[in-house]
Amino acid sequence: MTLSYITLFSVYILSGYFVMSGELTFGSVMIFVQLSSYILEPISELGTLLPNRKAAKSIMEKDEKLLSTIHSPEKTQHLKDFTGRINLQNLTFSYDMVNDSIKNINYTFEQNKSYGIVGGSGSGKSTLLKLLAGYLSNYQGKLTLDHLEMKEICNDSIFHNISFIEQEIFIFDSSIKNNITLFSDVPESQLHNAIQQSGLEKLVEEKGLDYICGENGNQLSGGERQRISIARALLKEGKVLLIDEGTSAIDQKTSIEIEQEILNIENTTKITVTHKLIEQALRKYDEILVMQNGEVVETGTFEQLMNNKNQFFHLYQSTEAEMAPH
Repeated sequence: MTLSYITLFSVYILSGYFVMSGELTFGSVMIFVQLSSYILEPISELGTLLPNRKAAKSIMEKDEKLLSTIHSPEKTQHLKDFTGRINLQNLTFSYDMVNDSIKNINYTFEQNKSYGIVGGSGSGKSTLLKLLAGYLSNYQGKLTLDHLEMKEICNDSIFHNISFIEQEIFIFDSSIKNNITLFSDVPESQLHNAIQQSGLEKLVEEKGLDYICGENGNQLSGGERQRISIARALLKEGKVLLIDEGTSAIDQKTSIEIEQEILNIENTTKITVTHKLIEQALRKYDEILVMQNGEVVETGTFEQLMNNKNQFFHLYQSTEAEMAPH
């Protein structure tokens, strides 16, 4: 910055000299001074940009090294008559190739059943769901959909067979219908079925399909936004529905209602990550997976896990204590 001021001051002195000597007009000097600022400002920022470039270069080199270790086989397989069965064998995953976020998981999600995944913060729940959705491919072990390895299945086939409701739900500043269909042409019967199964009937009856949701859904409640995301996923008619803490931002009563609506969906394998350990909802899952430090440490029904008095029992008890009125 000091260099910039010194240079600009020098320009003024020299310009004054040339005007006094008659070699330049005052108008020419003003143009010259104005143009010089466009040159001097970028130069003055070099002191800040150069250290940032050096830091960015080291990050890029690290990323290139990481990417060079990832083997991405050609995805040529297509899911045909996918049943919704997912098998994990010694599944391990690391974001940085050093620390494992998922460690040696062996488990089978059977078709059309409902599963709840619970665990403390950082236990690997969301990472596991991203692996099941096909978002992360540089894993070790096996992750198969009806005996086809996930790494070998083309992305379009995964997308059309697996629906993923993530924590952050984006709502367009458009109609309820457009937000459900994502501006695609959908048969009325299919749209009606998605509205019915997601519990959106009341909202549609009251406000109509053409009701404008507002910027990022600011004209809707948290529960209504959640139901739109469920209806959106149901339109795909995929065989697997993944929900990542989808009801975390809404009240307990609405949360239970939405979980019940999800569990009532037929012909779909449903896998839900939740941190709301509500007995009424947890009892409805066919099986609950308990995660800790990237591992599945316990599985069973709500009743079985409570009787075992192990990890799930203590997690449930601590959550109950936090939710109790003080």
